[in-house]
Amino acid sequence: MASNKQIVAKLHEYYETRDRLKELRTELVMLAVECGQEQQDAMKGNVAEYLDGYLAGAGVLPVSRMKAAA
Repeated sequence: MASNKQIVAKLHEYYETRDRLKELRTELVMLAVECGQEQQDAMKGNVAEYLDGYLAGAGVLPVSRMKAAA
């Protein structure tokens, strides 16, 4: 059975990761807007997918696509 200390540590790690994910999403939205996507669309849609497509259109294969092809 998990100890209270282990549960606290995992919850702390979870909340830190969740908060960092929110920060990263905000940064991605800002990048997408700089690349021409409408702000509302960037905020509502899958901004990572948009930027992935943007890079592919520019002839740059994102790491995620290279891993999927392997």
